[in-house]
Amino acid sequence: MKNRYKVILIIVFILFFTITLNVESNNEAIILTYHHFVEDNPANSAEMSISDFKNQMEYLYDNNYNVISEDEFIKYSKEKSFPEKSVLLTFDDGYYSFYEYAYPVLKKYDFPAIVFPIISSMPGLENQPVYSDRLSFSDMRKLNTNSPTINIGSHSYNLHYYEDENPAIYQLENECCDDYNCRIRRDLRLSRDLLEDQLDKRDDLASLAWPYGYYTEKAEEIAKDLGYELIFKLGDRPYNPEEEIVSIPRYGVISGDLNHLKNILNDF
Repeated sequence: MKNRYKVILIIVFILFFTITLNVESNNEAIILTYHHFVEDNPANSAEMSISDFKNQMEYLYDNNYNVISEDEFIKYSKEKSFPEKSVLLTFDDGYYSFYEYAYPVLKKYDFPAIVFPIISSMPGLENQPVYSDRLSFSDMRKLNTNSPTINIGSHSYNLHYYEDENPAIYQLENECCDDYNCRIRRDLRLSRDLLEDQLDKRDDLASLAWPYGYYTEKAEEIAKDLGYELIFKLGDRPYNPEEEIVSIPRYGVISGDLNHLKNILNDF
């Protein structure tokens, strides 16, 4: 009889422990993507009014979403489980509006993020401020110094332009395989080298986001070979750490009421 009670107690303990674990963590994370910020009247889906962004960040904060950093994302991915309601914030293209409008909101809530500038569009390699609608290397250095949890990744050096209406990440017409491989490697290496040199982060640049979310198997292979640890694409679904961290889906977030964001977060 005593042995039976012991077995029952053990089973109860195991069930309690399992339920507790499931409450505290799940296997997935949601990655949100933003681009350009304006004071009001967004002109397209890549623009967001700062009031809408403030409302979204307030919603994440008030509803206890666990906004994680790049380092935490890597850690939890390797552990194959994320804390409950884990969200990663990413910002593409490197607009100065991130620094002017979004960054103060992130600071208010102590939210980390990853910024992905298009390196060829960044003005000023010199160590002084440069006015532009894009973040300069000087701006990036300020972010790097003042906010250690705002990480900088690569959005390629110049793989956004189109040839015959095709993104440059794809092999161009009349371009042989060797030339394509060299072009992609040169672009991804240059973007990485410039960021690491200008931000004094030698061998410490972890993330790459594909332009428009497009990529090829060969481009992915080259990026991995160059040392990019986290590689992001687009895709309206959560990331499951059973997947590779070189093909991470992200949701594009649009301006407007909170329903769009709430619908995304309901995918947990």
